[in-house]
Amino acid sequence: MFTIKRRNKNIGQKIGRGLFFTSLIFFLFVFFSCMTSSGLTGLDETEGKNKSEAAQKARDAANKGFMDEMGEGIGIADIPESLPGRTVKPSQFDEPEIVITQNINTSTKQPDWVKNTQTSFPSSRYLSAVGSGKSTSEAENAAIASIARIIKQNVSSTLVTTEKDAVSSTGASFNQSTVDEIIETYAVVDALVGVKIAEFWWDKNDIVYALAYVDKQEAAQYYVRKMGENENEIMEKISVAKNSLGQFSSFSLALQALSLAEENEQYIDILYAMDAKTAQSNTFRYGSIVSVKEFSYAVAEAIAIDISVVGDDDGRIGLALSTMLAKYGFKTYLGTSKANYFLDAAVSFVDVPSERNVYIRYIFSANLVDKKTTKILLPYSDNKREGHVHEAGAKERAIQSLVTTIQDEYANFFVDFIRR
Repeated sequence: MFTIKRRNKNIGQKIGRGLFFTSLIFFLFVFFSCMTSSGLTGLDETEGKNKSEAAQKARDAANKGFMDEMGEGIGIADIPESLPGRTVKPSQFDEPEIVITQNINTSTKQPDWVKNTQTSFPSSRYLSAVGSGKSTSEAENAAIASIARIIKQNVSSTLVTTEKDAVSSTGASFNQSTVDEIIETYAVVDALVGVKIAEFWWDKNDIVYALAYVDKQEAAQYYVRKMGENENEIMEKISVAKNSLGQFSSFSLALQALSLAEENEQYIDILYAMDAKTAQSNTFRYGSIVSVKEFSYAVAEAIAIDISVVGDDDGRIGLALSTMLAKYGFKTYLGTSKANYFLDAAVSFVDVPSERNVYIRYIFSANLVDKKTTKILLPYSDNKREGHVHEAGAKERAIQSLVTTIQDEYANFFVDFIRR
């Protein structure tokens, strides 16, 4: 009405006040009053549309990810309309029994699926769960996590269940397995694909409920295919690693194979919930994840490294380097041997001028050298200052600081190099 009054005022200044102006005001008042009354009836629909748009982004991204993996055989959800590159392809599977096109329930009445998801998605064909939260993303994540928990419960033999009600040293009782199950649940969520959000619903307190589901048949086919692809890749990496024993490249391949084997373990867990019969009959040519771990240990033991540290008067720096490398299974020698690699290190300690206390800085370098090519594979250097009231105390602190650096920072640096 504010806009109308301003417009009428401008018109009045131009054409004057008269009968025509009065009639125009009356006509506009009646017209817009009618429009406002009819517009109020659609307020709920507008609110529902806004909520739908807010929820669509996360759901579309998840659906497209599954589409990219599964290709054209995807039940109800082809590439969402809100994402580019949408092409409708025929599905090789039967369409699900319930197709929700709007995905937003604006009714104030609680849907049946909030209490019982099987009213919408029967367990014979689907895994389904409900999650709630203050936003659509919270509700969606909670629903997906609930499906992950269902999967872990269906495979109780793989759950890490330490003492159900362990008692701490202080006598306090706590459920230790809860923490382990949370960790396991997050691992399953990371491996889950094909989870779709069927519907959202808001209660009177504006709490959002999300209904998530997975088509068991579609998911089972996906995981069987992925495990087969991983199996082929694992066998290839193991074969190449065997032909290059004693080289860091072989250990890198072994770690990659182990990572894929761990991935397959997660897939097997999920497959048990989708198709237990197929999961039970599944076997791998590489044996099991234990077999791949044992192979990785054997590959590491075949790699030998000579270590020399100039300036290491009491041998503590050389010992720290040897211990760090041995932790990963490598053989180390302080001196010279027939090893393929040589860790050429040096350490020095210098006084740092200061008016108060005594400061000493260590200067450390370590170059990993390929003996055959004399090429430096991994250069490293570090320095740090430590202080004390006496010179001996300052040097001791500098040595301790360097040992800690080797155990933590240099270890991570070395492992990153191996995994390249």
